[in-house]
Amino acid sequence: GLRSAGAVPRAHLAGAGTGMRQGELLGLSADQIDWVRREIRIDRQLVTIAGHAPTIGPPKGEASCRTIVVPDAVLQVLSEQVRTFPGELVFTDSKGDLIRRNAIGHVWRRAAPVAPVKERSFHDLRHYAASGLIAAGLSVVAVQRHLGHASATTTLNTYAHLWPSDGDRTRAALADLLAPVADPLPGEASP
Repeated sequence: GLRSAGAVPRAHLAGAGTGMRQGELLGLSADQIDWVRREIRIDRQLVTIAGHAPTIGPPKGEASCRTIVVPDAVLQVLSEQVRTFPGELVFTDSKGDLIRRNAIGHVWRRAAPVAPVKERSFHDLRHYAASGLIAAGLSVVAVQRHLGHASATTTLNTYAHLWPSDGDRTRAALADLLAPVADPLPGEASP
């Protein structure tokens, strides 16, 4: 099992707050966290192959090696995890060994009916983070780099539906342009 019941919610919050892949998060070591700059350097991940013990290996691809900014809420839970369970890796099992990916999935599936969350996985936390970045107005390239996608095309193919349409942006830009002169129009009473 995991080293503490608190480790799973901490891992889930870290996943939602960073958009890191599950393997990147489970391969995270304390030395990858820059507490002062509030960043995480991603240069490895947990690798699991059926029938073999999990290992630490290179990330998914060249673009997956990156440094991401991290919100304070995530740094707080990571700090608590590191303080409570010191060791090389931030998240380990009760013996201090690598966590198999399915261990978090098992906990997730048990908790899902209580939440109630159905047909969701740990990977949905990555989508949650991406949708938050897009809603905040970040560019395709900024989201691509944060998520570690090899190309902006990958990001657009996955998340294009979340960016405002050109029509939405045009309408908003014109509304902002007219706001100082059109509300209220001369000779009209304000509502």
